[in-house]
Amino acid sequence: MVTISRNQGDGKLRFRIAIIAQIILLAGIVAGCSAVSIAVSPDAVEAGDQITIQVTDLPDRVSFAILVEGRFEVGSGERFIFEVDDFQMPLSLSGGWISASTQNTVYTTLSTYINGNTINVGGPSKSGVFTFTREENIPAGTYDYFRLQGQAMPDASAVVAQFRLTGTKTGPSDSQITFVVNGVEEGSSRIVVSIDGKDVFEKTIPIGDGSPTTDPTTPPTTSPTTSPTTSPTTSPTTSPTTSPTTSPTTSPTSSPTTSPGQGVVSSGGSDGGGILTTTDPEDAVQIWSESLGACIVGCALENVALVETDAGNVPEGWSVIGRPVSVTPEGAVFPDAARLRFALPEDLRSSSALVFIAAYIGEKWEILPSTIENNMVCTEIAGGGTFCPMRFADAGATDAPTITQTGTSATGAPTTAAQQQPLGLAACLIGLLVAFLLFARGRK
Repeated sequence: MVTISRNQGDGKLRFRIAIIAQIILLAGIVAGCSAVSIAVSPDAVEAGDQITIQVTDLPDRVSFAILVEGRFEVGSGERFIFEVDDFQMPLSLSGGWISASTQNTVYTTLSTYINGNTINVGGPSKSGVFTFTREENIPAGTYDYFRLQGQAMPDASAVVAQFRLTGTKTGPSDSQITFVVNGVEEGSSRIVVSIDGKDVFEKTIPIGDGSPTTDPTTPPTTSPTTSPTTSPTTSPTTSPTTSPTTSPTTSPTSSPTTSPGQGVVSSGGSDGGGILTTTDPEDAVQIWSESLGACIVGCALENVALVETDAGNVPEGWSVIGRPVSVTPEGAVFPDAARLRFALPEDLRSSSALVFIAAYIGEKWEILPSTIENNMVCTEIAGGGTFCPMRFADAGATDAPTITQTGTSATGAPTTAAQQQPLGLAACLIGLLVAFLLFARGRK
């Protein structure tokens, strides 16, 4: 008769328990890894069409990021605008960042409204690249706009503009993030979704007849070129069509500019001088004020005058470089656009990246599309109002992280990424601990 010792019976029992522990361990691993599904639709859009990001099974407390990029053709030195409007996100991103960048640009401004504050920052690009990063909690909700605008480099054929939201996710595991891309009639929009620092989904969507493969002529950089600042303004790209309701209340912060330098064709004017150029219409009327260093040129400008005024409420990061003027009467609307010019100090006559004319509309300053011609900064206006030559303050630097562009190739199909749940990880650790204790006991 075969006799089984008690120690042998205990060994079999320990072996069975160890097998059960391994099963628990495997179950914990399976339960801990859930597939996060990301899908973006549609496959092509026209300007103003909605883009939808479908997120499924995304757990809380993971790092989540969305990058929206626009690529579009531009002319030499052309003004551009790229907007992501009506951005609806049911997720919250805490302890995060809002970042933006452009490539092939002379300068760029970023405008948005978040957490009760209007962000308006801008500055010159560095080697054609502008970057901005700001630490920000990003709550769930609807954001009216994220707007990037500026001027393309003289030798640029395309501009790349992008913004990125990053943070620790809280909210529903299944959600739809929707937005509309504006400002681009033909081009493409690239969507990149990242989880825990890894790009898990990427898709490029043609806009209009645009090609999704347009490459920038200037390589990207991660070196930021501006310090984060906040100011209560926005920056449209069109000239004002109505006059401002109020005027600034404080004195200008800089001395008057000088009169035009060499290269200006002079003729009669209100103060004995004038600055008609070869590009002005033959029947143009000029009104030149030497004391203000300003001139307005156009047709049918009867009863129009240039009057000195004040420049108050100047946004952070902007500097006044001349005398602000009121083009009166303030309610006047010109039959054709008029050309407004301000003489520049000698040290700014070649700084086209920094100088612009701003209009005071609705108790805030707004940037107008501006150029430098014959030692003057120029813009077109549609009627009376208050205007001032300004520049961006010297850009600083920030050590905050900026937008990255690493990732896998784009695919149209939904992409999944395994993300380990906190409860699943705990089950794995418990299973490992039980197995280790049983193994150690079995060797005694």
